[in-house]
Amino acid sequence: MRGREIVWTSVWRPVAATMAALMLLAGGTRANAQATTATMVGTVTDTTGAALGNATVTITNQSTGQTYVHQTNDSGNYEFTLLPPGVYSMQVVDTGFASTLTNGVQATVNTTNRRDVQLKAGSQTQTVTVTDMAPALQTDRADVSAQIETKQVSDLPLGNSRNFQALESLVPGVSAPIYDHSSFFNAQNSQSFQVNGQAELANNLQLEGIDDNERTGLLQVYIPPAAAIQTVDVTTSNYAPEFGRSAGAVTNVLLKSGGNQFHGSAYEYNEVSSTGARNYFNNTGKFPRFTNNYYGASIGGPIFKDRTFFFGDFLRYANHSSAFNLFSVPTQAFRNGDLSSSPTAIYDPATGNADGTGRQQFLNNQISPTRFSPVAVKILSLVPLPNVPGAGDSNNYQENLGFNQDSTSFDVKFDQRLRAEDHLTYRYSWQRVTTFQAPAFGSAGGPAGGGFQGTGTNTTYNTAGEYTHVFSPRLLTNVRVGVNHYRNTA
Repeated sequence: MRGREIVWTSVWRPVAATMAALMLLAGGTRANAQATTATMVGTVTDTTGAALGNATVTITNQSTGQTYVHQTNDSGNYEFTLLPPGVYSMQVVDTGFASTLTNGVQATVNTTNRRDVQLKAGSQTQTVTVTDMAPALQTDRADVSAQIETKQVSDLPLGNSRNFQALESLVPGVSAPIYDHSSFFNAQNSQSFQVNGQAELANNLQLEGIDDNERTGLLQVYIPPAAAIQTVDVTTSNYAPEFGRSAGAVTNVLLKSGGNQFHGSAYEYNEVSSTGARNYFNNTGKFPRFTNNYYGASIGGPIFKDRTFFFGDFLRYANHSSAFNLFSVPTQAFRNGDLSSSPTAIYDPATGNADGTGRQQFLNNQISPTRFSPVAVKILSLVPLPNVPGAGDSNNYQENLGFNQDSTSFDVKFDQRLRAEDHLTYRYSWQRVTTFQAPAFGSAGGPAGGGFQGTGTNTTYNTAGEYTHVFSPRLLTNVRVGVNHYRNTA
């Protein structure tokens, strides 16, 4: 079984953004592409509720120090579009009013985050610091979405392979994820689920806005390490136009980025079979064993403070195990042509009529070796003899068969602030998985693993570059180019 798949995904938006900007200028309708970015909006008023036009709103990314400045319009409204997701501080200043400073303002990916501000009369030298904010309701968009954040991915149980998809069932309308393909076809351990009654083929999987679907649409090609994930955004209905086709769920995974402070982690998850019990029917004296190791590290920080940042992670996953199998193989008597222990009558095909009637049974169900096919004898010699004492003609061969899966992956990501409102991001993700399933009968193969036995190598990379430039609050452009490469040889 050999397969090679290369998916090129490119999203060019300069022309579309310009057209959208013209429509904005004409009709005032908001149309923002937010697959990897966030939007922050709000209204600035005084204590009587009157709108404050021309107030200065300044937001600063608390991780990278990048600052954005806008003026409110005549209705007191402000809007920041195509923001890198993260935590921001917000300062609002207007003549005749005390300035307001709010820290810890969340800008969530693929979400219009509303933060209204009320200014009190006073001197601009006075600053009112807001330290407690009620959770904001989603009132500015019609899509139904949920975010699975870093802490949830880090703290909640994800299974042996620590796949974030195990958490998607926390989103209303999403079924419990399952593994429904062979270990060779699905070496990356992608999970499948249904959303709002739609088939799994209706889902759309993306990695930072770049297509991450296997050719058939059944699998996610690259599963990033849990320690590298910043946000998993899941939209289940009323999708934004930039997500394209989907009738189930759009899952978009964002990786972490570096900031002005160095942050890193090292981790290991280990499971062994030392405390496991043997199968009741296993009389081989050889107990199944397994060793599951999941370990890696991540680090992020500045290359040039306030301007250039990096993030990288490495993961090694080794799952080595053996499984008890019980089969039925021909006994030595059967191989010699003596089928007398079989309750089924064996008839001589050389007798009787062409339609099968009138045939004679072999005497005592015994077939002379001279009637054997030499090809069948050669094939049968590859199949081992029974090894379960007293088992008879069925369930007479038992064996512990090895299964090994070794995966190595890494991600590197760079963020560059070019000018005040220019942002450039580049990411490269790579993974190689080697899978081995021992055959039941050696070179003869056998029924173990559903017939999938041997060695498979799955090599994947997903890379993307994104450039964002904001000309003004009403004119902007976003360009994203990516390649999704998937090659599976078994």
